[in-house]
Amino acid sequence: MDFMSAREAADKWGISQRRVAVLCSENRIDNAKMVGNMWIIPTTAEKPIDARSIHYTKNHEKKAKPFLKWAGGKGQLLSEIEKYYPFENGKITKYAEPFVGGGAVLFDVLNKYDLETVYISDINAELINTYRIIRDDIDEMIDMLMVMQSEYVPMNTDYRKAYYLAKRERFNDLKLNGNENINIEKAALMIFLNKTCFNGLFRVNKKGLFN
Repeated sequence: MDFMSAREAADKWGISQRRVAVLCSENRIDNAKMVGNMWIIPTTAEKPIDARSIHYTKNHEKKAKPFLKWAGGKGQLLSEIEKYYPFENGKITKYAEPFVGGGAVLFDVLNKYDLETVYISDINAELINTYRIIRDDIDEMIDMLMVMQSEYVPMNTDYRKAYYLAKRERFNDLKLNGNENINIEKAALMIFLNKTCFNGLFRVNKKGLFN
């Protein structure tokens, strides 16, 4: 049986090498093998059907919701806030959110109105980076999150704590690094930390580092 590398499979199927590794680790590619620290895949293997695309197609009317829990979130106040939305007559086609945070109002507006232009901003650079990555590089970020999930979930409490602390340290290191090449990883780490930290809230110390 002839084999190809994960990179060759990625080029053949039009997906990222990281996505190929995730598919191999989930046993979704028949006869894929780990040799040393790399995956090899039979050259005759077919690209697995993307379950994420199937899920989206079947639930295409599912409403978008905030992906982060954020201090001061307005999700529970939407029934009151929506009374003041100015979009009903169709004359206003632009929306600007100066303090987007978790985006409860943003996603509610997007779910209800077909606007031409939407602007969001926030003083938190890591938060805006995450929104930008979701817009531009969602597949790469999902691949990273799936790897973290596959590593984190099977662990016991002590190993989870150590894993979390290592990811937090990595995030803080990246936060101090202005290199745009690490923005996808930084966004994935921000979501991971938000979902696994105490109370699920983004918080920083006096130095501006996630704690």
